[in-house]
Amino acid sequence: MSREAAAQMGAELRQLPPVEHDVRAEVAVIDHLLSERERLAFAAARVRPPDYITKELGERPSDPRKREAWDKAVRGVEGYRLRNGVVDRDSALGPKPESGRGRSAWESQQRQLRQSQLRLEKTMGHDRAMDAWRSGGIGR
Repeated sequence: MSREAAAQMGAELRQLPPVEHDVRAEVAVIDHLLSERERLAFAAARVRPPDYITKELGERPSDPRKREAWDKAVRGVEGYRLRNGVVDRDSALGPKPESGRGRSAWESQQRQLRQSQLRLEKTMGHDRAMDAWRSGGIGR
């Protein structure tokens, strides 16, 4: 069955019109521009995290391992927002799409966000306890 499917796909591929160099070049430029926008969005969020980032991930941690996890999560969120046209200032990922690829992408990014939150929670909890201790709220 797999050989039949592969043969059918090969036949369909041969029937497609050839992709011209100009089209491939245009796609490469678009990919580069999207990548640049993601890089700039991450840089901006790193310097001054929007409310939706601090709501989901807290402030950027000082611990290098946790900071790396935070950075990765922010890159994921900002990339998702750019690729999917999310402009919602209150929600990191915007509303859940009704169906299709959009919903699948949203759910995947949501899972990644939750995993990042779990990785960061240990440090966030520790940082909050340390802040409380420093301010005299614990053990003083």
